[in-house]
Amino acid sequence: KTFVANNKIPKLKILSLPKINTRRFINCITCFPPKMYFPMMSRVEEHVQAKHSRQNPARLTCSRCRSTDLFVTPDDGSMAFFRSMFNKHKLTKEHLCNTYPRKQVEESEKDFCFLCDVHVSSEHLYSKEHKTRHQIFDYLQEFCTNFSFTPVELLSEKTYTFLFHLMFTQEKLRQVEVSEIDCVLQLLVGP
Repeated sequence: KTFVANNKIPKLKILSLPKINTRRFINCITCFPPKMYFPMMSRVEEHVQAKHSRQNPARLTCSRCRSTDLFVTPDDGSMAFFRSMFNKHKLTKEHLCNTYPRKQVEESEKDFCFLCDVHVSSEHLYSKEHKTRHQIFDYLQEFCTNFSFTPVELLSEKTYTFLFHLMFTQEKLRQVEVSEIDCVLQLLVGP
């Protein structure tokens, strides 16, 4: 209650944090300069459908890492492959360490899952451990975005207590063990 009162946050907003659909890191270097990026995945797909063809594919890259570079056409298979590759990429150590620069990553670990510390593969992305940690991480990102701080900032004890209480109001996070939440927090802010 004190956190909400001190930050003048309406209680209704606290109980229903919006799902943030913004993933601002994809750039079409065929059409735009490097510092421009799409505000969300649906805009990328609309752009590829409207502006590109098999003869003129879009060259999509991560604006933060510059290591992921894909040629994408409007075909369903090409778009599905693109979504799959970028879903893998956005949880790699390289991408998250570039997104939140406080963390450094070894060259040999760039393709490792930030949340689980194993090589990112399709099998891993569907594992129970990864799905659970991903849910926690998504919630932490939303929480931090709504209150204007980053997930790698060390926050006050009261803020973490508030975060835990708020997390357990979410139906899909009620079954999560506190040790999993603690593990994700340690990966972000350190022990």
